Amino acid sequence: YLHECVNQAEKVGSAASRPLALACNYLGEIYSLQKNYPESIKFLERGIGINERTKDYTSLDREYGDLANVYKESVNSEKAIEAYKKALELAFKRYGKENNRVQDYLVALIELLERKGRDTEAKEYKKKYEYIKPLREKK
Repeated sequence: YLHECVNQAEKVGSAASRPLALACNYLGEIYSLQKNYPESIKFLERGIGINERTKDYTSLDREYGDLANVYKESVNSEKAIEAYKKALELAFKRYGKENNRVQDYLVALIELLERKGRDTEAKEYKKKYEYIKPLREKK
């Protein structure tokens, strides 16, 4: 059904850009759950592109975060790092540092940078975004 939504929204044009971007994101998430990473990336990037063209930033940080997670799962660390950086930047502008989403992106980015031996860059991100302990309590 989502594929049909995408097809119908494309026929409507710019008036349906938000629903089209959402449908693309949902398809990307579904393909990710199925471990079909190429299709997931294709739809997530498509949704991001629509939102960037229409300057709809409401969920863009989450979409970049989803894309980063898929790249990470598909073992493309460099692209995951770039997507986490973008997600972090957007979320920080929108929510500030004391937000779970911001801290989740920051933790994921720092872990990847450290795993790749980029400790100096990881330290810079910790300092720039005033890294604090994850806000979510672990039980």
